[in-house]
Amino acid sequence: MDSGETKISLKDAENEEKEQFKLLHKYEAEVPKTFEEAISETGFGRFNYTLLVVILFPCATQMVETVGMTYIVPVAECDLHLTIEDKGLLNGVTFAGMISSGLFWGYLCDALGRKKIIVYGYLVTGFFSVMAAMSTSKGMLMGAKFMSGLIMHLSKSKAVLIPIIIFFLFVEFHAWNVFMLICASMTIISGILYMFLPESPKYLMSMGRNRAALVVMRKVYSKNTGKPQEDFPVKKLVNEAKQNFTSSRVEMATALKSGWEEMKTILHRPHINNMILASFNAFSIVMSLNTLKFWLPGIFQSISDYQNNHNGTSSSMCVMLGEMSKPKNITSSQECSVVKFHAWNVFMLICASMTIISGILYMFLPESPKYLMSMGRNRAALVVMRKVYSKNTGNPQEDFPVKKLVNEAKQNFTSSRVEMATALKSGWEEMKTILHRPHINNMILASFNAFSVVMRQVFSSLLVILTFISATCMFCIYFARSSLAVTILSAAGTAVGSVPENLLLTITLELFPTTLRTIALSIHLTAQRFGTTLGNAIFPYLVQMGCLPPFLFIGIFASATGLLSMLYANTENKPLI
Repeated sequence: MDSGETKISLKDAENEEKEQFKLLHKYEAEVPKTFEEAISETGFGRFNYTLLVVILFPCATQMVETVGMTYIVPVAECDLHLTIEDKGLLNGVTFAGMISSGLFWGYLCDALGRKKIIVYGYLVTGFFSVMAAMSTSKGMLMGAKFMSGLIMHLSKSKAVLIPIIIFFLFVEFHAWNVFMLICASMTIISGILYMFLPESPKYLMSMGRNRAALVVMRKVYSKNTGKPQEDFPVKKLVNEAKQNFTSSRVEMATALKSGWEEMKTILHRPHINNMILASFNAFSIVMSLNTLKFWLPGIFQSISDYQNNHNGTSSSMCVMLGEMSKPKNITSSQECSVVKFHAWNVFMLICASMTIISGILYMFLPESPKYLMSMGRNRAALVVMRKVYSKNTGNPQEDFPVKKLVNEAKQNFTSSRVEMATALKSGWEEMKTILHRPHINNMILASFNAFSVVMRQVFSSLLVILTFISATCMFCIYFARSSLAVTILSAAGTAVGSVPENLLLTITLELFPTTLRTIALSIHLTAQRFGTTLGNAIFPYLVQMGCLPPFLFIGIFASATGLLSMLYANTENKPLI
């Protein structure tokens, strides 16, 4: 009996030890992970490539929304009876809208979520861009472009769609209207594409919604690796919810108070001097560069008008620039030498855009499982069916009852096509292997570090040299006598000047501690937009004063940036705080 009891007790001890091991293993598996630890487990794959493709559209949208008007103004001058002052206001009105609403976007992103703001923001911007494209007066065009920058009353804007569409049928369209519609379609496509992307898991964690963040990470993990979502190794996330946030919304008073405290800190010593210097440099360099960039199409138009009126001959910039400030005595729209479109032309363009959007949306759908089976790719077909089953039922993909499919491969599937598919697949696998190797990341990191070291050594002199080169090129446009000379000098001046513009942004981030970096960046960007708006408003009056003042104005402010950059504190080899 004693030996039997001993065996039972030993067995119980072994079982208890196993249970404790399982519990310990389970506990270790459920140790909360930080965002960085969890997101690193999702890998790099199809989701990341999709994200990169989607981002192309917002990048294009940002360009056409801010710079597109500069190409429209010279062409629309005749139809809308624009004066030179009107052109300056139209060039800068979008940035005025950005300045008006810039302080609210940070709060709205925290309160409503990144995805919502991005989707609604692009769709409403697209709506106002369509309104701008249908403009029949300069007031309507200016108001629509201002609202594109401002984006107010997002939820109410849908109510005026129907009268706008009705009005659209009676508008006579010109080439610039169609160009603006194409630009608007890019904005709308960006908003539609963002609908298919998940909310930022970082934002979800900051709002205390760890379960939702974990669901997003599991989906990303599954898309990148091809494995089931249940295999995602992270089971629990660290609670990163901010103490001053409610579970669903950021308290407005708290956000405003926090922002005001940061503003008071940055406007007092020792930060006030750095902030004034950084803001003025941002203001002056962008006022020079963007004023020139935004008025270049008008300058080229003046040169073209002069040559057309003088049998193709050229003259000095002073003489040719005089065409810009001359009033156009147009008595009817028939005298405007532009291409006109009727409503049916634009309707066909809209139909074409719908076709393009359909093609983009189909990129997010899987291949037909029937086709995959007919090509002998039963495993791929089964993967598609499992995903459809999981999305339709909410159950894990592993619960899909079908484990094997009948071989329905076509007999006429030639060996050459198989070889081609195999070769392409092999090449793709090799490419993925190369891109996933850790030493590639190390090489990139080492390159950036080496570049940073070199930049630190020549930083102070480089910034001054580049700003003076840019200022010289832009001022020398005054001496140009042809479109080619203007093109070369303006391209060199703006290209070289864009380097100091980005360097100044980096300096601003280095000058301030982490707690003040966000507000410092906001002030820096606001100063840039204010410089763009003011520069475009002043430029027409300088042109009316003569041909020298506008180019002298651009050159002086670019040079001032280089001189004032010498006053920056030395941050070399100092750690970021």
